[in-house]
Amino acid sequence: MRKNGENLSSVLSLDRRKVVKYLDGLKGKLNKKSILYLYSLLFRQTEDVRDRVLQTVIDYTCKTAKYDKLLEPFIFLGLNDNEDAFYVAEAIPFIRDKQVKFSLCVALLNHKDDLVRVNAVENLYEFSNPMIAGLLEDKISDKDALVRSFAVYGLAMQKSTKSVKLILKQLQKERSPMAKVNMFGALFVLTRDYTWYDKMIKSLSYKNHLAPMQVRYGIGLAIDRGILNKNRAVQDLKANLGKIKTIAASGTIATYIKSLKNKRKDDIKLTKIKL
Repeated sequence: MRKNGENLSSVLSLDRRKVVKYLDGLKGKLNKKSILYLYSLLFRQTEDVRDRVLQTVIDYTCKTAKYDKLLEPFIFLGLNDNEDAFYVAEAIPFIRDKQVKFSLCVALLNHKDDLVRVNAVENLYEFSNPMIAGLLEDKISDKDALVRSFAVYGLAMQKSTKSVKLILKQLQKERSPMAKVNMFGALFVLTRDYTWYDKMIKSLSYKNHLAPMQVRYGIGLAIDRGILNKNRAVQDLKANLGKIKTIAASGTIATYIKSLKNKRKDDIKLTKIKL
């Protein structure tokens, strides 16, 4: 029996086993009442339960593509923990509130986890705010090659011609073959100088198995922008297909050539998976 008007939430929040059972019973389904209760748990439970609460909320956001203002405190609290921040970054695409999404991207740009920063950079693509180019420019020299690749690709998507000098500066000291190819593609799209296109095509012979695959992104964006003729791209890719050093890269480019020949819309995106 409850005493002194004590409600079920306050009783449950004092018993870890009941809290865990409650979380399991939710099965990812949240409503206003359960959200408010979960919020109270953040300040009254052990760290492992707190992590479970955050994960429950973030999973709900991802699975339902529903973002409610009531969930905002959970999302931002998740930024404080390295593991939770990874899940927050994964949830960003499902958040419909543009202001919240932008704030999360900015907050995660300097996170210590490489893939968290990649997610933050990628999700900035959809914004046309004048600040975006500056934020992406800051990541051109990131310690991680994948982050650098996403940053220069984003600048090309943003049509940030003023960023050319910064990309060239990074290119001079760039050691990652993968990032180099993405810089070639970005410079081609931003300058329309076929010198960079030729460098992309030549990079198909790189020994690094990831580098040749990156050619698709610069070519795809250049075709979309009307800078590159699709037939020329097909011819150049076919002519250099035999120079690719690895089976995986060769198969990827061969499939890409077929997609161009079949005139299917190119929806290829930079991969976040490090092989």
